[in-house]
Amino acid sequence: MKKYLPILKDGFTLLVVSTLFVTVVNQLFKGLKKNTQSDSLVTAILQENSDSAKEILTDATRASRTDENGRTPLMWAAYVNIADAKQLADADAKRAAFVPLLLKSGAAIDAQDRDGWTPLMWAAWSGIPQTTQELLAQNANLNQSDRQGYTALMIAVQRGHLPIVKLLLEKGADKAAADRLGRRAADFAQQGLQKYPRKAESYQGIASLLGAS
Repeated sequence: MKKYLPILKDGFTLLVVSTLFVTVVNQLFKGLKKNTQSDSLVTAILQENSDSAKEILTDATRASRTDENGRTPLMWAAYVNIADAKQLADADAKRAAFVPLLLKSGAAIDAQDRDGWTPLMWAAWSGIPQTTQELLAQNANLNQSDRQGYTALMIAVQRGHLPIVKLLLEKGADKAAADRLGRRAADFAQQGLQKYPRKAESYQGIASLLGAS
């Protein structure tokens, strides 16, 4: 019997670890599901279903409702994470149409989530020029900073989104603004050149716009 004890012990340990792993994974997926499906308006935006969104927005409070991370429906409209250029452009065109719809329904254009990000910052991160342009047309705050001191311009530079950087600068974004560590947009452009050689052309264009080339 003694020779089987180590085997039984290992089997019990594996069972406990497996159970814990499954529990953690289940909780993680429940959290993700809650974040994306708990608000029908956000779901409509992510599905780019404007008709459904309009029906939901008959409730005047929905446009300003926030999730557990402090994000509003307008922030979700400005968030896209798509690598394919054509798909991204298609999503951008559809998301841009949500901006005036949500603002008309009471959304705050410069609301900040728990990290201090505004809808404009999310659009800058996503690299969606039409949505960015629509937010700028609605007088979004160009130079609002988040908890780290990042502005929309800095975020666009870090991501290597040349068209967004150009839009922001044309509207008067402050390229001399610094984050909490004293770094400016030009510094992030140089970092991008070093870290992401595949996007060298974009970062070189950005550095040129910022006078850092």
